Amino acid sequence: MAQRDRVYIDGERRGEFETLARRMGGVDNKDAFLFAMSYGFAHGMRKPFRDRYGFVLSKYFNEEDHCLMAAVAMAGRDEISEDFSMDEAYGIAEEYARGGIGLLREQLADGVEFRENLSIEVLQTAAGLAISERSGDATE
Repeated sequence: MAQRDRVYIDGERRGEFETLARRMGGVDNKDAFLFAMSYGFAHGMRKPFRDRYGFVLSKYFNEEDHCLMAAVAMAGRDEISEDFSMDEAYGIAEEYARGGIGLLREQLADGVEFRENLSIEVLQTAAGLAISERSGDATE
């Protein structure tokens, strides 16, 4: 089977991805997709979509992007096997991107300072990881 030539999003969510790109400082669709995918993955939100809309051609993803999608897909699989394909990685990445954009929708629509709120969330997550790491060290 030939590798897919693009990643898809829900057609009904296209405007939300475009808003995300603008609110992130004018990044391209590829980066908005990868951000939504990562956000969905970080929050365990994987949603199948209904209305496929071709969003980013695969030729725009570099090696690091493909590695990120593959890592997310492998972590999101129900089982580990050797017959893993980039097509499967795209499909799982698309589902996490749909979940991520759904979680981000409120922040994008509320008119709040989007980047500031995400910065706070990242700092809180990092602080939680540091506390977890320190408490793990104390038990060893």
